[in-house]
Amino acid sequence: MPIKDGINGDSIHPKSMKMHNIKRPKPTLVLSIMPLLLATALFSQACGSASAPATPTPINPQAILDDCGRTMAALKSYRFHIEHEGGSTPLNQGMSLTEASGEVAVPDNLALDFTGAAGNFAVKGRLIAIGEDVYMTNPLTGEWHAAAAALSPLKFFAPSQGIAEILSQVRNPTLISHDDGVFRIGGALPASALAPLFGETKPQSSVDVTLTIDKAHLHLTRAELQGIITPTEPAGIKRAITLSNFNEPTGIEAPVG
Repeated sequence: MPIKDGINGDSIHPKSMKMHNIKRPKPTLVLSIMPLLLATALFSQACGSASAPATPTPINPQAILDDCGRTMAALKSYRFHIEHEGGSTPLNQGMSLTEASGEVAVPDNLALDFTGAAGNFAVKGRLIAIGEDVYMTNPLTGEWHAAAAALSPLKFFAPSQGIAEILSQVRNPTLISHDDGVFRIGGALPASALAPLFGETKPQSSVDVTLTIDKAHLHLTRAELQGIITPTEPAGIKRAITLSNFNEPTGIEAPVG
């Protein structure tokens, strides 16, 4: 039977009263945070996918040597320095070379200062090559005189013939490191490749070489050589050739007098 509402006289059916009196379940903590957990999981998955690092391209040391060779072949000038550790390079007439420095300018100019020994005496000398003309000081008197073209190490230091050719002869190149803006590449080099600089070389001999190449410009800045190069030298000599001042002006002139 309908029941009269005491306020406005409307009839209320008992079944409606029962529906209004049904208690709804209170939301639990799990149900409350479920949407948040789902959103967090989706966001994390999206971020994880976006920030996954790409696989780096492997560095090819042979390709670096090839690129460096082309860069060095295009140079117009540079300076060089040669030093020894644990010995010196034997030369003709009982002399030996311990240190040398100089500069090269394309196409065929070179100036070189060197120090060495003749027996128990320390000697110093200079050599200048301008085209086919080669001049050298007497290490004992300091006087200039004409010298044989074979004495000039220009063939070794000529950018398009020497350095680039040597880079192409490195065998089994491996990447040692690529930090601090340089590549360091190791390998083996036939001693014969160094003949234009050090003279007669030991047959079938090779030396361990470590090359430092500037990343920004692909210039060869240092070559470290370890091993026997000439037939009469003792074992254990280390040599280093440093290159710098690329494409800067030089002051190579023929000596006066």
